[in-house]
Amino acid sequence: VNELIFPFSQHDFIGRVSVDLSNFRNNTVYILIYNLYKTAKCEPRRGAAPLGSIKIRLRLELEDERTLLLSNFELPASVYVNVESKKDFNVIHKTVVGNVDLKRYGLGNINSYVNELWSYLVVYYFLEDAFVGLLLWRGRSNLTLPVPLIPSFTVQW
Repeated sequence: VNELIFPFSQHDFIGRVSVDLSNFRNNTVYILIYNLYKTAKCEPRRGAAPLGSIKIRLRLELEDERTLLLSNFELPASVYVNVESKKDFNVIHKTVVGNVDLKRYGLGNINSYVNELWSYLVVYYFLEDAFVGLLLWRGRSNLTLPVPLIPSFTVQW
């Protein structure tokens, strides 16, 4: 195949998207449009243009929603895929892991982990404030209620 005429082949990586299924309801059809980026595991979206978009028609058919919820508390089973060529392996590896290798030692990966930890710290402050407010709720707000004036009366014997 002439790469000048056809720059992409059927094995070229064009992008990656991650769909969180916990936000969708059972037996409802969704039409989703996502932008494609090099990886879904770090922050390429700051200033980076998407590599394209993908349109997905999604419908969940669940027999038991409780089983799906409880499956999130377990580690997923390991799946091994054997391929015959290096090109097929590269396509499958980029599909699963993404284009950015987060296990590789580098300043960009360290910065992405630091940014993730900082985002958790911001959430921690809000959770701590809410928890203290819940425990000490009596001193948090002033509540004034109008009390009707009852005229005093005397009892004579």
